[in-house]
Amino acid sequence: MGKSALAIHLAHELAGQFPDGVLYVNLRGAEDQRCSPLEVLVQFLHALGVASEQIPSDLHTAVAWYRSVLAARRMLVVLDRAAVACYEQSLAICRELEDRHGESITLESLGSLHRERRRDQQAIACFERALAICHNVGDRYHEARVLRELGLTVAAASGADAAHPHWKAALDILESLGAPEAADLRWLLNDHPMA
Repeated sequence: MGKSALAIHLAHELAGQFPDGVLYVNLRGAEDQRCSPLEVLVQFLHALGVASEQIPSDLHTAVAWYRSVLAARRMLVVLDRAAVACYEQSLAICRELEDRHGESITLESLGSLHRERRRDQQAIACFERALAICHNVGDRYHEARVLRELGLTVAAASGADAAHPHWKAALDILESLGAPEAADLRWLLNDHPMA
């Protein structure tokens, strides 16, 4: 059972404990049509019976209105696919602040999330973007970490042979830095020999 299906199943199971109802929204975190916070609040306020002409058009006022309408109610709120949406928001903030290091770390985390969900191509794209940033800013240690993660994803998608160049590059970097994590990569390469 996937995370979304589990969330919906639990919402149905717990619905009796929330006599005023359940609010659900799919944040569509990995899709082009992501919901903005204001769009989510507008959907929720409509579901709570607020007339369209009464719904504020700015985020801060809509948040205050939502809180006041919800304050006297016992409701369950389900935000589906929130993790990817949070990472995407973090990426936007890092780019706005021109925080390249933060952007690469967020891309690495997002890549790991995609890999966990078996979205190998999206994971690979995130890791490759993180690698480019690490290379540009000269963060060799983080570059090695991302190469290791990229290798794990490539191995899952295409086999260990395809991952070896990434793992070998990561090992070379870690050995040049004298990092203890080099031992883990030696083990990984030995445990998955080339065919």
